[in-house]
Amino acid sequence: MDKLNEKILEVIAATAPLVLAYFAGIAYLSAYLAKFSISVHEVDLPIPIVLSYSFNVFSNPVFLLASIGLAIAALLALSDAKLKSVVATRSGLAVIMIIGVFVAGLLINKIAQVAADQRSEKVLSGDTAWVSFKAPFSKYEFEMSASTALRFERCKTGLLHILTTDKYTYAVCRATPTEGLLLVQSNDGTGLLPLREFKL
Repeated sequence: MDKLNEKILEVIAATAPLVLAYFAGIAYLSAYLAKFSISVHEVDLPIPIVLSYSFNVFSNPVFLLASIGLAIAALLALSDAKLKSVVATRSGLAVIMIIGVFVAGLLINKIAQVAADQRSEKVLSGDTAWVSFKAPFSKYEFEMSASTALRFERCKTGLLHILTTDKYTYAVCRATPTEGLLLVQSNDGTGLLPLREFKL
């Protein structure tokens, strides 16, 4: 393997963990927030926050088992003399890297979905923090149907924490067995975003 290939591998080794962690965090948050009818694009998510949520993917037992399996497969493959000669060439190295990134992306995305499903189920079952907003709901006036108003009244006594960012706290309540209500208030208590209903 020549010096250029070695430099390429050094750059990949230095940046790959951060890139994979960011992708894992975004994949997890996208799947998790979608369960509550929130698009990840609606939420201001700094890079450190996204990276911290990647722990939910990497700590999942499925990820650990899959990583061990892939590592064993890679070691067995690299013991083959023909494959070694392919990796020694730049084009061969590029192909191996592309395949590796593709497989890692598929694996992380799938496990992020599993982890998000598990966490959202815990939230909806009440296995999370309870939220008390700073400003009383009576401060806000909402135009809503009678059925939504009834759900809103039920939700006032039990809000479950979904996510907190620098600006907003996101909470949900299970208004009925098949419907939820999303409430979002600014952390300074000065504003409540429009109510959002969604199917569970």
